[in-house]
Amino acid sequence: LCDRSDGIVINSGVIYAGTTPEDNCTAIGGGGNQYGRVTINGGTVTAVVSSTGTAIGGGIGFGNAGGDTDVTINDGTIYAYNLGITEKSDSFDKFVPAAAIGGGGSKNQAGSLKANIIITGGTIYAQSMGGAAIGGGCSANALGGPATITITGGTIIAKSTAGKYK
Repeated sequence: LCDRSDGIVINSGVIYAGTTPEDNCTAIGGGGNQYGRVTINGGTVTAVVSSTGTAIGGGIGFGNAGGDTDVTINDGTIYAYNLGITEKSDSFDKFVPAAAIGGGGSKNQAGSLKANIIITGGTIYAQSMGGAAIGGGCSANALGGPATITITGGTIIAKSTAGKYK
């Protein structure tokens, strides 16, 4: 389980993490179908993906369930964007949405089994195209994953927008 992320901690700095549709991976968190624990205590963090994984959280779950996650944001300025991914085939294109902060998503199965997100402070802007801005993993063909979201402070703007990234 070398792609399990059990304790990424960001205390300060300016961090940018991004992926492309060809990468189809999580920017900050777990690897394919794996758990990701991320704690942000400060700094400026920008994570941008076009993926079934999250910008911050659980790993991708392209054909299987997405990775579970525990994300804690105590302070900092966080920008998390997920543009989803389009699966191309000879007969059709299928859009697979995913969360910006939370559990990984899946093409065929339900999203992640467990997503716990705790926000106690900071300024968070999260946006997902077709998926949850903050929450459980999304799915193209099944139910999304459950999430427990606890917010006790901070400024949060969370947007789930319609459409497909091309």
